[in-house]
Amino acid sequence: MQANNLRSSHYIRAGKRLKIPVRGSVAAVSTPPPDVNFSGVHHVRKGDSLWNIANRYHTTVKQIAALNNLPSSDLYIGQKLKIPGYKPEPLPDANQLTTYFVKSGDSPFTIAQKHNMQLRRLLRINQLTARSKIFPGQKLFIE
Repeated sequence: MQANNLRSSHYIRAGKRLKIPVRGSVAAVSTPPPDVNFSGVHHVRKGDSLWNIANRYHTTVKQIAALNNLPSSDLYIGQKLKIPGYKPEPLPDANQLTTYFVKSGDSPFTIAQKHNMQLRRLLRINQLTARSKIFPGQKLFIE
């Protein structure tokens, strides 16, 4: 219960990922260091969890939970979470971008490879996520 911040041993939500402590170990509960700076906000979307948000921003679940005073790991769609230490990549000047029209069979990954870009950068410039779908004829920006 302690490792998963559960209040009751009689209630676990279906689909919830649980941490299983190693026998004889004690779950460590800590707070982030006081010098963690707030510099970003994440809007919770369907399918988000503290774990995948922490991985996306290269931080920890504990730091996000502490910074946002979260009593549990439950999130709701539209919730705004402060992200510790996150500095978004700057968007390029429009003059540095080229237009690319998506062709049948293209994926963000193949487009990024074709233009020697990081996939993350292509998605950011075009305000897409890893779950976004692209369609033939759609206009994307590339560097």
